[in-house]
Amino acid sequence: MPFSSFRNFSSTLKELQISYSEDSFIQAVPFEISDYFRNDLALMLEDGVVDNSERAICENLVYPILKEVWKQYRRHFVLWSQELLSADAKLSGFPEYTLARRSPLGKVVFDQPYLLLVEAKQDDF
Repeated sequence: MPFSSFRNFSSTLKELQISYSEDSFIQAVPFEISDYFRNDLALMLEDGVVDNSERAICENLVYPILKEVWKQYRRHFVLWSQELLSADAKLSGFPEYTLARRSPLGKVVFDQPYLLLVEAKQDDF
């Protein structure tokens, strides 16, 4: 079943038997942001059209930010775009972005995913 078959958050959790909880599990770590990235992002926000469509948001905001973070961890992870993720017959699809473990077989081998960024298509989901 593709990601788009799920109608809302509650039914998705029920269908896949996922327990929901909230917790702060990410610890802040020092992180250097390059001046080039800061200037480029500021330029896009000031003079570019960055939010006129879902694709524009992904290309101009989401991906550049993910890439800037990923660069610091690229020896351990690969950043994938639109890579098929098929957990089982009930759940498959193409997340916009996937952060996966870098395979010992090389960067072109999709390995264990750790972070998925999936765009919700409906305003209420």
